[in-house]
Formats: sequence, structure tokens, C-alpha cells
Amino acid sequence: MLNVLKMDIYRMIKSKAAWIILAASILMMVASVFMTGQDINYYNNNPLALENLENGGDVSWGIYIGSVNPEWCNGNIIPFMELFSVNIKSRMLLMFLTVFVVYFAGSEGRNSFMKNIIGQVKNRAFLVISKFITISIYTALMIIAAMFATMLGSQMFFGYASLAGISQGLYFLLIQILLHIGYGMFVLLLYYITRSSVATMLSGILIAAGILQFVDAILLAVFERLKSVTDFSILNYTTSGYVGVLPLNGDEIIFMRAGAVAVCAIVLMNIFSSIIIQKRDLR
Repeated sequence: MLNVLKMDIYRMIKSKAAWIILAASILMMVASVFMTGQDINYYNNNPLALENLENGGDVSWGIYIGSVNPEWCNGNIIPFMELFSVNIKSRMLLMFLTVFVVYFAGSEGRNSFMKNIIGQVKNRAFLVISKFITISIYTALMIIAAMFATMLGSQMFFGYASLAGISQGLYFLLIQILLHIGYGMFVLLLYYITRSSVATMLSGILIAAGILQFVDAILLAVFERLKSVTDFSILNYTTSGYVGVLPLNGDEIIFMRAGAVAVCAIVLMNIFSSIIIQKRDLR
């Protein structure tokens, strides 16, 4: 088990693609702060648009990079953790994580790593556990790097990086890391099921983008009773859904729910992936 983990971590560290994906995610987070700054300037120069923004609207499960809180306009100080929370909730990092997981899992077949290591493993479930630990390390690195990239972007484009609300932000950060790890393991399971990098990457990116809204529409059309459920959405029970709506200053209940969804996803994805890899011939 330990040897497998060392090899997986070694492959991750030596992979140029892993670092390119990480660098791209950092650049995108900095760019998103720039876009937010541009939006703030637009609203400050267009009172009618700012009034419409202040009136609010429906929660969007999809992606919008550069979202603006009305309180940020008119020269108010913007805590960088608020910027970070808005940009991570856009689910950009889920997409970058999808690309990494698909590349990392697919590289085993391209370089015959799996066939070479299988003789050293008594239980194939160790292969999944090793991937889980490696994905967890990469996910934590990506999100923490994104947080510092947001701080850098705030300093660059706003002239300051306010640390207000940092303590609550760390709790938000922890839950988001768990949610992203859960999604990463979901993508790994998809890869084991389909054995297709293209199908897995496409599915992972579309789900991160909010395509499950179509499932909501189908369920509401088929099951009339669901219409009586306030704010029903299947995304309330998925890691990608909570990534997009978890509030920075939410109450303890929503953090507990999000954490429970993340932990359940991690456990179930590990179990299902282990079952598949135990019964399937390795390529």
C-alpha cells in the first residue's frame, strides 16, 4: 500500500500536466478577480444596473465568473475571502480538477503503471485508496493556491487584500476542500466505469457546469409531489451543487449538511471504485 502511494505521489509530482493544470487554475482565479473589478467599475458608472443588482434574483447553479456583491460597489472594502468564496463557487476549480483526475487516472494505462504495480498489491482496493490520497493532496494544494491567487489578485487590482472574516473563511475553505475531493472521487469512479477519458472529462465538466438542472426538470415533470418541496433540486444532494451555493458566512446547519454530503460522497465513491477495480481485468 505504502509503495503504491509513493508511486502515485511521485507520478503526480513529476507530471508536467498536473503543474500546468495548477498554473492555469491560478491564472484563472487572478483573472476572475480582474473581471470582478471590471464589473464593479461598470456598476459604479451605471446606477440603474446597480439598482437591478441590488434587487437580487434567483440563485444560479451554473457558472458565472466575476460575480459582484452590491455591497462591494461605491468604494467599499472587499475582504479577499469574499472574493475567493464567489470565485470558488463559480465551480471553475471543479473543472480543472476533472481534467487532472482524468489525466492522472488515464496515464496509468498509457504507461502500463497499473500492470506493473498490481503484483505488489494484495488488495486492489489499495489502488483506489492511493488515488484518493493523491487526489486529496492535489485538491487541497489547488484550492489553497487559489486562495492565495485571489489575495494576489485583490492586491493587484484593488490595491489591498483585506483579511476581514478570515477565521470564518478557513471553515468555508475546509468544507470546500472536502466537497472538491468528493467530486474528484466521483470523476474517478466515472473513469473506472466508462474507461474513456473523453466521456469522463466531458461528463465531469458538464456536471460541474450545472447540467443536472435538466434532471431537476425531468423529476419535477414525472413526480408531481416534488413540486410541493420548497426549492427542490437534486443539486442539494451533490458535491457540485454545494460547491456552488455554500455561503461564506453560513450557519452551522448548512456547513454540517455540506460536510455530510462531502464525506458520504468520498466514502461511497471509494467503495464503488474499489468494487469495480476488484472485479475488472486491468488493461
